[in-house]
Amino acid sequence: MVRKKTIESVEETKLPRALIVSGGEESSFLTSTLKDRGCEVLKLDSYSLTPGRFDYIFLFDNQSLADEIYEKNLLGNGKFILVLTDSEISDSVGAKMGTRSHFRIIKIGDPAFWSLPQLGDKILRTLFSSSGSIVNLSRKSTVSLKTKKALNGKPI
Repeated sequence: MVRKKTIESVEETKLPRALIVSGGEESSFLTSTLKDRGCEVLKLDSYSLTPGRFDYIFLFDNQSLADEIYEKNLLGNGKFILVLTDSEISDSVGAKMGTRSHFRIIKIGDPAFWSLPQLGDKILRTLFSSSGSIVNLSRKSTVSLKTKKALNGKPI
C-alpha cells in the first residue's frame, strides 16, 4: 500500500514599508490609513538618518531633504511623494524631477481646505496613478469677501 504525503508550502509575505516625515494631522491620518491597509509604517516628526529602505516615502513640505531621503531610503521600485502646501518647487528639486522615476510632487495648497479622509485618499490615489510627476490639487476659498459699507457708503 502506497501512502501519499501531503506537502504544504507556506510562503511568508513581506509587508510593504512606508516612511512618513512630518506633516502634522495629515501624516497621522495617512499613517493610520496605511496601517489599516497592511503597511508597516514609520512616522517621523523630523528626519534623521533612518536605517533601511522603504517601498513608499511621504515627505511633507521639506524640499531640502527630498534628495537625501530619496537616495538613501527609497527601494529601487519604490514610490516617493513630496507633499507641498503653499510653497513653490525649489530649483534643486525641479532639476532632479526629470531624471527620477517614481518621484511625484503633490501641491495641496492650504490643508485647512481639506478633510483628512479626502486628502489622504487623494494622496494615495496619486501615489498609484499614472498622472504626471507634478499634481496640483490646490484648493481656493469659495467664499467671496464683500466689503462692508457703513451707512454713509464708505468702506469700513
